[in-house]
Amino acid sequence: YHRSDILQADNNWTLRHSAQCLRILGQHKQALDMLLQAEKRSADNLSLQIQIGDCLVDLKRYDEALTRFFKVDYLKPDYPKAWRAIAWCAFLAGRTDKSIEYYDKLLKGKPTANDCLNAGHAYFVDGNIQRAVSLYRQSRSMMGPDEFEAEFNKDRPILASKGIAEQDFPLLWDLIE
Repeated sequence: YHRSDILQADNNWTLRHSAQCLRILGQHKQALDMLLQAEKRSADNLSLQIQIGDCLVDLKRYDEALTRFFKVDYLKPDYPKAWRAIAWCAFLAGRTDKSIEYYDKLLKGKPTANDCLNAGHAYFVDGNIQRAVSLYRQSRSMMGPDEFEAEFNKDRPILASKGIAEQDFPLLWDLIE
């Protein structure tokens, strides 16, 4: 992508793909800078707005990310990709009520296994254990037990940061199985 940029500088396609590579490498600030350059030429590109929002989430700038995601939701209603981004970002930002609102929209359609898992997290943090367990079971049946456990365990630090006590996890596993 750097070679491509030399041949045709500031090309949006190159900027966006370079930014994706930088995100994968964990260079989120540099990725954001590239996406903001691309935005100058394509401010109405909704996919670009989602990418910028994702970078802002990586940088833990949740309020700014939510602004981007809500813009996409406003301009393109009934767009599950925006709902998914809003739901997860709102969860990370501690806005569990907003997170649940958007996960419920996703759950009414064709939810993915990750939608069910993440919605379960939102309900778990919100204290609705029964609903969380139901969603975790649905996710587990869609993913399979091993993948579900791996995905759930990746999110345990996030759940702990949201107030879930370590001793609650074994109890939750008993309820899921």
